[in-house]
Amino acid sequence: MAGVLSSAISGLQASQIGLRTAGNNISNANTAGYSRQDVNFSTRPEQTHGSAGFLGNGVNVESVKRVVNDFLTTQLRLDSATFNQLDKYNTNIGKLDKLLSDSNTGLIGGLQSFLRPYKMVLTILLHLQRVNLLLLNLRALVRSLIIYMIA
Repeated sequence: MAGVLSSAISGLQASQIGLRTAGNNISNANTAGYSRQDVNFSTRPEQTHGSAGFLGNGVNVESVKRVVNDFLTTQLRLDSATFNQLDKYNTNIGKLDKLLSDSNTGLIGGLQSFLRPYKMVLTILLHLQRVNLLLLNLRALVRSLIIYMIA
């Protein structure tokens, strides 16, 4: 009789743990980051009763484990690592962009200062070219007038 009660009690205790785990899974179903739990049961070693054979001895709770998808966990780790790398790259490239594009301290300000005299020289040369063209046109006009007056 004690063996029957022991088997029954072990079954009730194992079921109670299973119900608690199921209740926990249900109450946390909408909780972000929660992964459900699963109860693993195993049979207790059976008892041998002479010619009657083997009789069950109840159940044990082996473990309560979280059920996670290894693929998703791996993907999450990889994606997190990639995100962190790209975020760091973005931060560093932003600093470099700010450094190079600042007109006071950056490369663009230095280049503008360096090229400003050349721009002035090119502007003067352009004016000289226009003056030269004007002189050529004036010479041609004077020649035409001289030819007209001689003729």
